[in-house]
Amino acid sequence: MTQLNSMALALAICGALATFSFMQFGGSLSLWAAFVAWASFFHSGGQISNVRSTLAAALFGTALGGITMYLITGTPVGGILGVPVWAAVVVFVSAGIAVLTSRFAILAAVPITMHALACVAAFVILNEAGGPALLSGSIDTNAILNIGLSMAIGVGFAVATATLAGVFAKSEDTQSA
Repeated sequence: MTQLNSMALALAICGALATFSFMQFGGSLSLWAAFVAWASFFHSGGQISNVRSTLAAALFGTALGGITMYLITGTPVGGILGVPVWAAVVVFVSAGIAVLTSRFAILAAVPITMHALACVAAFVILNEAGGPALLSGSIDTNAILNIGLSMAIGVGFAVATATLAGVFAKSEDTQSA
């Protein structure tokens, strides 16, 4: 089986399994945040050696996103400056932090950090879970816990996909030898 076909089949199988698992057992976990982390793993090279940096950047972005959204939705500054101005200031600082921390090799994947931050923002906006709810103990409303766990699971599915694709590709090599 060609490398492309191996990856297509592995991704189809793992994608279907992830979708079923999240919908059947995942409760409020975000399947789509898992897919974002999954894709980020492959965007970063798709090698097992990328697991640590992908996961670190995703979890850092999740935490940074939580702080960003808490500052926007949970502090009174937006009422003073106006929400659009305050949100722009907070995002300006957060984006700068994401780039400046890339000097650390483990956080060098700035796009993954920003993807995670965006997933947290989407969760907060769609679930109206800003302010204090953002920091609550419930995985249903705590965007940091929800998106962080979802993304960690997504990286796990990415590793499974890469492994399965390798098995499919090797089975073709064995058969053609």
